[in-house]
Parts: sequence; C-alpha cells; structure tokens
Amino acid sequence: MSSVVLTRLAGFLVAAGGLAACGAPLDRGTHAPRRFVGDDFGRTSSYLARRVGEVLVVEGDGLVSGIEGRYGIRFDDEVNDLARVTTAFAEAGADEPGLLLLFTTFEDLGSGRAAYYVPFFDDVQGTGDDDVDQRAEFGVTSLEGIVNFGAFGDEPEALFFHEIAHRHLAHLEALVGGSTTTAPLLGRQRAHWHAMLATDGSVLGGHAFVESQPGRFVVTAREVRYSALDLYGLGLLSEDDVPPFFFVADATTEGGAAIPSEAQLEPGSVVLGRRVDVTIEDVVAAVGRRVPAFGEAPTTIRVRYGLLGAPGESVSDADIEAVDALRIAMDEAYVAFTDGRGALCSRIDGCAPPMKAPADESKGCSCSSSSAPRRGPPMREGGALGRLVLLLVFGVGVRAVRRRTPTRTNRI
Repeated sequence: MSSVVLTRLAGFLVAAGGLAACGAPLDRGTHAPRRFVGDDFGRTSSYLARRVGEVLVVEGDGLVSGIEGRYGIRFDDEVNDLARVTTAFAEAGADEPGLLLLFTTFEDLGSGRAAYYVPFFDDVQGTGDDDVDQRAEFGVTSLEGIVNFGAFGDEPEALFFHEIAHRHLAHLEALVGGSTTTAPLLGRQRAHWHAMLATDGSVLGGHAFVESQPGRFVVTAREVRYSALDLYGLGLLSEDDVPPFFFVADATTEGGAAIPSEAQLEPGSVVLGRRVDVTIEDVVAAVGRRVPAFGEAPTTIRVRYGLLGAPGESVSDADIEAVDALRIAMDEAYVAFTDGRGALCSRIDGCAPPMKAPADESKGCSCSSSSAPRRGPPMREGGALGRLVLLLVFGVGVRAVRRRTPTRTNRI
C-alpha cells in the first residue's frame, strides 16, 4: 500500500466539537475525559498514514492536543481528537468490520484511564447495552470500535482481553427469580462486573469466591480469566452451558465496612454478606436472549493494530516491531484465553475461515461456588511454559512501545 499524505482542517468532522450532528452526546464507552493545557481549536491536521507489514502507522501534526511534549487524545464536550485519529487510521486501512487496537509512542494525557474502549457500531441484542451507530462521527464506515492502550506499562494480557471484551461487556443485568427486583450485577461505569458478583475472577471485574460457611465468603481470585457469563456475552457459549452463579448482597468487611461496587479485593480477603443465587434464565428475563446467539455469532474478531507517533516525530522501526510482536503473541493467547472458542484475526489481508465453536464438553471457565477457581485458560495446569513465553514476548513488546514514558497506574 502506498503512503498517502493527507491534510484536514480542524473542523473536517461534525464530531470535532464532541457532539453528533443531532446534538446528542456521543457514546464515550469506558473513556474518562481528562482536561489538560494545549488546546488549539484552529489547528490543521497534516499526517502520513501507511501500512508496515500488519501494523498501521500514522505520524504527523494536528491530530492530538498538547504542547511541549505533553500530548493527549481529547474526547470531551469541546474537542474530539479521537475522531481525527480514527479518520487517519481509516485512510491507512483500518476501516473494516472489527476493532482498531491503538498504541502511541507518547503518554496519552487525554484520558483518566490507562486504557479504554469506545464503540462505533453495535447491533447485537441481549447483552444489556443499547444499539449504537456513530461511525459517521468518527470518519469511518465499517469499523466497530477502538481500544486505546496508549503507551502503557507491564500489565499482563488480562488488560488486553479486558478491553477487547468491552465490545459486548459488561452490561448484563438480572431479574432474580423472575421478580421485578434487579440484581446489581454491574459496578464501575455500568460496564464492569460488580465486585460482589461471583464471576470466577473475570477480567471484567468481580471476583472468585468460596463460601467457607453461610454468609462468609473468601476471595480466591481476581481478574484472571473470562467467566462463563463473559463467554455467553461474547457469543462463545450457549446459555444452556452457563452454570448458576451468585451475588453477595449487603456485603461488608469483617470490620463492618460496606464494600463498594467497584472494589478490588486481594485473594484471601473475607467478605460477609447474604448470598443471592442467579441463573442465566434470570439474565435472559431481564435483557432478552442474545442475538445472534451462540452458534450463529462470529467466533473470530477482526482487529487492526495501529501505532500513532508523537507530533513532529517519526515512528521508529523498533516501535513497529514491538507492536507486531505483541500482535502475534495476543493472537495466540486469545485462543487459549477463550478455551479454544474464539480467535483474533490481525492479518490485514485476511485469515483462515472463522473457527467454529467447539462442542461444550468442557465448562472450565464457568462461574461457580466451588472450593477453588475452576480451570480457565491461560491459567490452566500444564500451560505454564506457554504462558511464560507469551508474557515474555508481551513484556518485551510493551517496554519497547512505551519508551520514554512512565508506567501508568490508572485503573482499567
């Protein structure tokens, strides 16, 4: 693909002011705006958009806000730098059904979170989320969403798969026992599981619990796998194979302090509360059945890797190679993380035909009340060597991508 030099005025998108044409606020997904100095409302965007192997690269000026080495992709009520960025990557070849996974060579000061997901298009039913179509506001016609990882730190692959899962998670609610009482399954931003939801340690929040005695629960894991509820929401597990799970109501610490919905508890922590059993039938009664359902929903997600250079700087070959190494590692890890049910297609020219979900002889990722977290890829026994290799590749790639930037400690 030949390189193309493009120039756009600051107002080339309706969404440059942060609002859609009809005046309705844009869906920000899990983005949390953070204001900083350096706004230039009259700036011109001049950039180079190109493809290097399987990585899309954009470098130039005017796409992001900031001054004197402090830059950020703003996405707030006044400025929508994110639309400028996605339009540039669309020119590079990212405008296909799927997700753009964005990395930067600078610390992105435009968000209060280490990474975030913003949807552009989603018409899947029965996941608890509303339909969204704001592709025009972001200068794309087919791209379904973006994950902005920025120049992040040495987080494990759980962060990577957490953000990808935001494409359909976590928005599911439940009507317990078919009543009109809604179980509070959701926590932070209503896009992460409630801390007191037993999710086998889902990467979307929640914890794995053991009920050591009635009303006393011990945390055994946090953010280590996709739960059965996650796999159902992603279209990778049928509702018949989602086992019952539970919610800890009126939860407190042993000292009597109330536990907030967004809490992150370490394994070994003790929670006191009232167990409320929940089934997938309760969830379906609240939000409807997933459409497309398991067996009809795609099992392969198209992803495009994008690398955005700092204003006025060229992207180095080492940065591109680091992102490509991460791409290869995460393609392999995702298959294991979904227990062989899902796959990522990161090859721009296409991949093998989408895989078919396996028969449900294994329910190793299911939410349960067992005495220990169930086996869940890639944590399973016998996979330690493979996991170590993936983490080493992941760590090398991340450290190269985040050169000259401090590790960010913001919660995902």
